[in-house]
Formats: sequence, C-alpha cells, structure tokens
Amino acid sequence: MIEDSYNSLAETEKLLNIFRDKDIITVPLAGQKASPEAYAKVYWDKKTNSIYLDAKGLPVPPKGKVYQVWSLTLDPLTPTSLGTIDNFTVDTNKIFTISNTNSSEAFGITLEPEGGSKTPTLEQLYTLGAISS
Repeated sequence: MIEDSYNSLAETEKLLNIFRDKDIITVPLAGQKASPEAYAKVYWDKKTNSIYLDAKGLPVPPKGKVYQVWSLTLDPLTPTSLGTIDNFTVDTNKIFTISNTNSSEAFGITLEPEGGSKTPTLEQLYTLGAISS
C-alpha cells in the first residue's frame, strides 16, 4: 500500500516536471460540435517524441466506443492516428502518454468504434486544437 502511494507520488512529480518544462509545447483542445463542453490538453515533448494527453475534460465514452487521438497536418489536411485510449474509464488521472514522431500542426480527438478507425469520424470530433506558432 505504501509502495503504491510512493509510485503514484513519483509519477505525479514526473508529470509536474514535464508540464512545467519550458520546452514542452502546450496545445489546448477545445470542444467541438459533437461535445461542445469537452476539452483536453496536449503537452508535446519533441525531445522524446511523446505527448502527454490530459483528457480529464472528456466524458466517459459509451459502451463499444473509444477515443482516438489524431495528429494533424493542415495543408493539405492529413490526419495520422496516434492510437486509441482503450483504458479511459479505468485510468483515474486521465493522463495518457502517447508516442508522436509526426510533424504535427494540430491534434484532435474523435469517438470511434472499439478498435479505432483508419480515418477520423468528423461527426464525432470531440476536441481539436492547433499548435500556435
């Protein structure tokens, strides 16, 4: 029990250091038509090719659905899947580490059938945010 608390504290301290790092790119993702009240935030560490997704502002997905995270380039609009968040309902802190080797210009999150989709279902776009230059 104490070890669990210690590991949790160590993980929290690691995340705080990442979120406070001056070289981390922060990208707020605002709610879209499918869920205007939804929100999320991406913390992108280009040195490690990782993003840390804070998805606390997303509602619990309905049964049989998962959130899928997308890296986007804007001209032409090209979505690249970064994968699905299969453990959304059981992860209490809602912070997910995702590999991202793309030249992302924006990030989006859609609600997709379990297993994900090859292309984003735009009618189910929950959040979207562009990287400010």
